[in-house]
Amino acid sequence: MKQKLHTYWKNIKSEKVIILTLLGLLLIGLLSWLCYAKTEQFGLNFFTEMLGVAVTVFVIDRLIQNREETRSIPQKLAAYEDVWLYTSRYISFWTSVYRESVPEEEPQTFEAFFPRMV
Repeated sequence: MKQKLHTYWKNIKSEKVIILTLLGLLLIGLLSWLCYAKTEQFGLNFFTEMLGVAVTVFVIDRLIQNREETRSIPQKLAAYEDVWLYTSRYISFWTSVYRESVPEEEPQTFEAFFPRMV
């Protein structure tokens, strides 16, 4: 939930110009509809058109973002698998180096592996 909220605010910050422009146009339409008798019909039509544009822009943008996020899932999975393979090979290499270089039996506890130096 926190990640989604962070992503939501990030999107708002990146689309600040579009949001402010649409809000300004909505305000112009609302004011010309409610405040001036001569432009009442124009204001009503303009306000409803701008409201439709705003909804369309944000809905379409959200759909595109969801599609891109879904499309990137296999790439993320491949990257995680690459990291997993690299780290498992790294750990396996150092485990075999330890086994070959230390003739003693493997320590069973963390304290036995790192004895205190006095």
